[in-house]
Amino acid sequence: MRLMKYSIAILVTITLGYVTQFAAAAPAPTWTPGTPCTGGCIVEIFDHNGIGPTSSGSAVFRVKRPRTPGGPAPYLDLYNPTLTKIEKCARMVRSIKKPRPGSVQLQAREYTLSGSDRVVFLVDRCRRLIGPSGDSGLTPPPPPPPGDCASGDTPPSTSCSATGGGWLTVTDTLSEDSCQLGYTDATMGPGQVVIYDNSYSVTCNGSSHEPSVYVGTTPSDSNWGAFNDSSEECQLLIAPRPSDGTRVVQKILCPSTPR
Repeated sequence: MRLMKYSIAILVTITLGYVTQFAAAAPAPTWTPGTPCTGGCIVEIFDHNGIGPTSSGSAVFRVKRPRTPGGPAPYLDLYNPTLTKIEKCARMVRSIKKPRPGSVQLQAREYTLSGSDRVVFLVDRCRRLIGPSGDSGLTPPPPPPPGDCASGDTPPSTSCSATGGGWLTVTDTLSEDSCQLGYTDATMGPGQVVIYDNSYSVTCNGSSHEPSVYVGTTPSDSNWGAFNDSSEECQLLIAPRPSDGTRVVQKILCPSTPR
């Protein structure tokens, strides 16, 4: 009788162990707009109308009109008390704004900010999925499209610091026809243009080099607007291209405001 009791106890312990292991391995549900996420969920975003901090220095980033597999939402407020962590996740979300491929998955849960009744998504982890195949974020981004906007020259440096002279302060920077960026120069005024070479020119957002930025022969062929807003003040360095001496963007340094 005693042996049977021990056997039953061992069987129950083993069974509970398997149940616990299975429960821990069960994936979090995928979030659908309009449904709660109090116990944790996976929020997947594949497009949006912009992302940025809700105020200067804030650790809350608002995604405008995010598009998810379950449908669109008016906005999402993403939060993590570690500013560098939420900035990294926000940068990922910014990078998949269409026409860029891929999506971002956020492991998150609903959270009420201390001292207020504001509910946000507390983000624990984030990862980027590249393209329709769902490869992990370790897959490198696709190279800029070949064509007239890439000479084949390579940049002498991808450092994101404004060293040396010759830098221009510019605003209203937009992609234009014929592989160009248009901008307003703080000294020369509006209406300025310069060639952007997809293989040679370097774009930085804060301290982050953005090698996947490219322009095209028309503005619709460019993804410049997915990385930078025309309202931002940037530092521009123009220099002769090594292969033919044409003056092109060597570097353009813009703020590190995730979108």
